[in-house]
Amino acid sequence: MNKSPKETPQTILIASLGGSPQPVRTAVSAIKPDLTVFVATEGTKASIISNEKPKPEPYSPPKSLGPDEPTLAELAGKNETLLVNPDEPDGIFAAVKDKLAYLKQQYPGAKIIVDYTGGTKSMSAGMVYAAISEEGVELQFMLGQRPDTTKIADGTEKPQRMATDLLVAERLIAEARAAMRSFDYQVAAAILERLHRDAETRQFGKREWRKALHDKAIFARGLHRWDIFDHTGANNDLEHIFPETHPLMQRLARLTSPEKEPEILFDLWLNALRRAERGRYDDAMARAYRMVEWVAQWRFRVKLGAPNGTSKYPVTDIPSRYRKKWKLPESGYYDLGLVKAWKVLHEKGLDERYAKSVYDAIQKLEDILEKRNHSILAHGYDPVNEKLWGDAIGWIKPNIVALIQKNESLALPEQLPKNFPD
Repeated sequence: MNKSPKETPQTILIASLGGSPQPVRTAVSAIKPDLTVFVATEGTKASIISNEKPKPEPYSPPKSLGPDEPTLAELAGKNETLLVNPDEPDGIFAAVKDKLAYLKQQYPGAKIIVDYTGGTKSMSAGMVYAAISEEGVELQFMLGQRPDTTKIADGTEKPQRMATDLLVAERLIAEARAAMRSFDYQVAAAILERLHRDAETRQFGKREWRKALHDKAIFARGLHRWDIFDHTGANNDLEHIFPETHPLMQRLARLTSPEKEPEILFDLWLNALRRAERGRYDDAMARAYRMVEWVAQWRFRVKLGAPNGTSKYPVTDIPSRYRKKWKLPESGYYDLGLVKAWKVLHEKGLDERYAKSVYDAIQKLEDILEKRNHSILAHGYDPVNEKLWGDAIGWIKPNIVALIQKNESLALPEQLPKNFPD
């Protein structure tokens, strides 16, 4: 059953209560909330229902309200009290954040205002951080004349909205930086693109700041596209950030050229290492397997003149001892698997630069692949663990990566950035 407008608060005020309830009384009078949540301590909750103001100072007598003056609870109308420890900012933050989340769920669409004027410094700190952490919550304090540094003169208060946009933005940028450090470029890009849209829509922050934010978003999006092998898309993004002479742009130029080997093989290897650093060993192993397979296919095309690489390779071109061992037909074509491809390449004797070194270590590769074949991204149900991935690195680095570096006179490029450019 739908609640009536009276039962469903449209405006909710969450206000901290300190030594004097007057700032909260002023806030309630100005805002006229449908629901007020008083954040109070055991020592201040009495002022909500009392006809006396609590002592603003230890030696000051309490000041009584006039006979016709409502108590704070009566002035607020529908209200609740959230009791907190005045000197535990973490506990206050958690309590207020939980309350905000509950109110947003219970009353979607309601305007929620947090006023942190009263109470201890810990109460103010906890409430400010709680308000910032919940999207769509407004933050304010009561601004008034201050005859000294201890208090504001009663009756001079007026609500002052706190501009939290930049505070929230800095927190979101910090989250994007954390995502970058773990190579989660997609998350970083999503955070920054949304933040930039909000900044442009509401026109907060200086124009230069918004431009820098936009550049960070493009940078993260470009690296995400690179991370999913969309090198053309990455180039289209990053060319807005870097000149053609920048090392990243030079790498992308090679990766988008028709003759991209062996650069693409190194790119695939670095991609595998990024997955492994995030603990995604199955993904890393799948990429590493593809790299070793691709190297074999590449050498078949270059050295054996096989247009399809290791696929549809003529049976008659396979050495006779392997045709017998693998029980192949007398003619036709055969799709060579990874290990068989390296054995044929070695047996043909045309590619000593690669094949002999790999062939000499082929037994270790077969042991690794046997375990890999039981993984969920191969033919089994087991995850690839860190040990198996370590074994794979221990084989691939000296037998594939080092071979490419040595024989192609090509240095392994640096890993993709973990930070935004300066």
